[in-house]
Order: sequence, then C-alpha cells, then structure tokens
Amino acid sequence: MARRTFRKTAISVALGLTLGTLAATPVLAANTDGSVVGRVVAPDERPVAGAEVTARNLATGLTRTVTAGADGSYRFPFLPVGEYVLEVRHADGGAARVEDVEVRLGTATNVVIPMGMASLDAIEVTATSAIPMVDVTSTESATNVGRAELERLPVDRNPLQVALLAPGIAKGDSALGGVSFGGSSVAENTVYINGLNVTDFNNRSGFSGVPFGFYEEFQFKTGGCSVEFGRSTGGVINAVTRRGTNEFHYGVQAIW
Repeated sequence: MARRTFRKTAISVALGLTLGTLAATPVLAANTDGSVVGRVVAPDERPVAGAEVTARNLATGLTRTVTAGADGSYRFPFLPVGEYVLEVRHADGGAARVEDVEVRLGTATNVVIPMGMASLDAIEVTATSAIPMVDVTSTESATNVGRAELERLPVDRNPLQVALLAPGIAKGDSALGGVSFGGSSVAENTVYINGLNVTDFNNRSGFSGVPFGFYEEFQFKTGGCSVEFGRSTGGVINAVTRRGTNEFHYGVQAIW
C-alpha cells in the first residue's frame, strides 16, 4: 500500500511540474520588424574597426547606435519597418552618411558604408538609395510588397489578392477560396498581423483582418520559414500595419 501511494504521489508531482513548465512558457510572436547589416570600409576597401554607426528613423526619430567590429561589420536587429539614415563617425576623423536606407519586413538590408579617413579634417562621403534586393542572411523564400508598390499597382484591396503578386502563389479552390502556396491546400496556410496569428482555427481557410488602409507591408513566405512560423505546412502571410510618426498627417482617399 505504501509503495502504491508513493507511486501516485510521484506521478502527481511529475504532472504538476509539467503543467507548471507549460504555464511558464512565454508566447512567441512572429517577426514584425527588419534589420540592417553591413560593413564600414575605407576607400581602399579595408575594414574600419571601431567606427560608431547610428541608425535614425526619419518618421519617428528612433535612434540606435552600435560600434563596428574588428572586421568593420555592424548589425542593427529588430528595427521597425521604415526609412532610416545611417551616420558613421570615427575617432580618427572620418565621417559618412547613407540616406534612404529602407528596412523591409522580415529581411536584412545590407549596406556597405564607404568612409573617408583623414588625420586633420573629416571627409564626408554620402551615399543614397540603399534598398534591399536580396537578403543573403536568410534561407526563406519570401516576397515583400509594401505600401509604395500597392499605390502603383491595380490590385484589389484584399491581402489574398495582393498575395497573388508573389511567385508560386495561385488562387485556391473555388468552393473554399483562399490562395494556394506551391500547390498546397488553402487550409495549410497561416496569417499573421503585427505578429499575432489571426488564422481561422476552425476551418483554416480564412482569417481575421483589418481595413486595408491600415496595412503598411506584406511578406509572403513560400518556403524555408523560420521557427516562429512553424504552424504552417503551406505558406505564410505576414503583415504589419502603419505606425504613427512625430508629424501630424491628414487626408482624404477615394477608391473606385
């Protein structure tokens, strides 16, 4: 009897510890930001170590500063989507400024900063239009469509219609609707808005959305997704909404 009681007690303790561990597990959201990576180099392509690199968001004034490593490399992770200016200073008297650095959703913008070095006067080198074309730091197959592209394209104001702009995505079954990623079922997809899974968990063929004017950028993942998107065997629609800025804006928009 004592042995049986001890066994029941041990099982109860084990179950309690398991449930406690599950309750303490944090909820992980999908990525809602991007990053900027690159190197600071001299005119002869030699790396510039110890340079102070500052990223500043033009709309919100958000500022972050890092120091370039021994190989001249720097990295700004977890930057909100938007346009940035990179400013570089070095103790030896060099300076550089890179404008129009665009941070896209879920991608890394690679910017190599050429820097003038001088012993007496600072030489400022200015570069412009740093736009991420290919993110070589990621294995994901993804297509980004931002607000600027949507203003130039005659696309229906619906995330599923925007998804058809990405390669490998087609219309789903006429009865179920939705879109098919690489031939998968429409019930195998997952939709995230601002990192929150808004997929319809009952029938898996729909999702909860927001008014289309709220969207800032879409990312359509067709393969190689990272672990935070592991609940999908088809594709992923990842979207972020617009953010406020330090300036007051107003206007009227007519759609026909």
